[in-house]
Amino acid sequence: MIVPKEPYIPTTEEVKRICDEARGTDYWEVIMLGAYGLRRSEIFAIDPATDLDGNVLKISKALVYDDNNNWVIKRTKTAKSTREIVICDELADSLRKKGCVTKAHPSSVFQWMARKENEMGMEHFSLHKLRHHFATVMSTLLPEKDWLYLGGWSSDHIAKTVYQHQQIARNNEAKKIASESLMKNIFG
Repeated sequence: MIVPKEPYIPTTEEVKRICDEARGTDYWEVIMLGAYGLRRSEIFAIDPATDLDGNVLKISKALVYDDNNNWVIKRTKTAKSTREIVICDELADSLRKKGCVTKAHPSSVFQWMARKENEMGMEHFSLHKLRHHFATVMSTLLPEKDWLYLGGWSSDHIAKTVYQHQQIARNNEAKKIASESLMKNIFG
């Protein structure tokens, strides 16, 4: 029997390292939003002037190629992809100050991440793998309905078969994250 190879999903420590490495660059906001579980197309369609209210970020559109290979803004992938998430103060303030997520081309994020991961001696993972990490962590911390909403998944089938199965591979890390979160909530 052939067992399919599991894609590499970054650990929480690796996500922290790439976020720290991005701080002060034009990619920090992109990487942070990826860590919040957003799709690349959703990240690059965000307009802080219309999509950010305090710390609440409305996800309702996506930057995609049209039939002529031109970038266009369209509605999100599915109706359930339209959602609101709460982001940290630092990210919200940075988005407001810049007035955009980034001026960089979407493909440049992949190139930047690959270069930095090589420099740091980390296994390569893409921006989209941050979405996998988000699902892994959130599925240990929140009720299913909540983490599915935050990730904008249209069905639990996709979320569980494509994303949540990673929880098994990182079971000890997931348990540690859940335990630390519980203790923080109880003891402050």
